[in-house]
Amino acid sequence: MNLKSVDWKRVYTTSEDDLINDFFKPALKNSIRYDRGVGFFSSSWIQEAAEGLAEFACNDGKARWITSPILDKKDWEALLKGSEAENDKALSTFMVNNVNVLKEKITRERLSALAWMVSDGILDFKLACPRHKLCGDFHSKFGVFYDENG
Repeated sequence: MNLKSVDWKRVYTTSEDDLINDFFKPALKNSIRYDRGVGFFSSSWIQEAAEGLAEFACNDGKARWITSPILDKKDWEALLKGSEAENDKALSTFMVNNVNVLKEKITRERLSALAWMVSDGILDFKLACPRHKLCGDFHSKFGVFYDENG
């Protein structure tokens, strides 16, 4: 598991590349930490990146996300359920069992997978809300991957 072992392109663009397969899956598979800031989050991303996320989880990976609070209601509920399960062992066990075949389950059951990954500490979400003189939505897009070598 080493990010330097991947044959990376110098630049990836949405018009020329399949970002999920060409970039995110290999990056997640070879990482143990991922810090991400995005204007909008959707659990459909988890479904698309299931293969990489499954290996990331198996590597004991931890991801920290900052996103705007503009979320789909079902995504919001999954995040809340995951947060509740951090302190509820029975609910956490249920969700782990609900994601027992990780790659297929993440693809089919993205909301359960999202809740499970939050409850298990694999994904950590913070909501960015403008304060004081700032206005508008958080809309930055950035990400940093770390492997076992930092």
